[in-house]
Amino acid sequence: MTSFDLLAGKSLTVHEVVRQCPAFAAEAGAAPPLLMSVNCMNLRDPRAVYQYLVGGLLAAAGGGPAVAAQTGDETGAERDPIIRPRPVAAAKGAADPLAELRRLVTAGGCGGAAGKIVVVLDELDQLLSGSNGQVRPAQ
Repeated sequence: MTSFDLLAGKSLTVHEVVRQCPAFAAEAGAAPPLLMSVNCMNLRDPRAVYQYLVGGLLAAAGGGPAVAAQTGDETGAERDPIIRPRPVAAAKGAADPLAELRRLVTAGGCGGAAGKIVVVLDELDQLLSGSNGQVRPAQ
């Protein structure tokens, strides 16, 4: 069982469409995009998303311990192309994770995705509004 096996409804539908992006790119003769998904349900601060995106870019480039929970098994089951990154703090000298994210994207640190990245921010509405539906103030 993978973390994607637990998806239902809108999340499942969105992830299924995103999984088709490499095929769409191939049909168009383009390089496939990097695919990432961040579940925002348990994040407390919207800025934490940047740490996950940095983690995903580093994992895709093979340059960090932020290994994604890409699925597939020894039986030859197809590996899920969507990276579910772990958070990574900004590198030493970087002002913050957003600055590190900008640096990685502008330096071409997209794991061979030719600069194209598709990111699903699942449950972002919960992160921004909290469980009571009121918008959380910026911290």
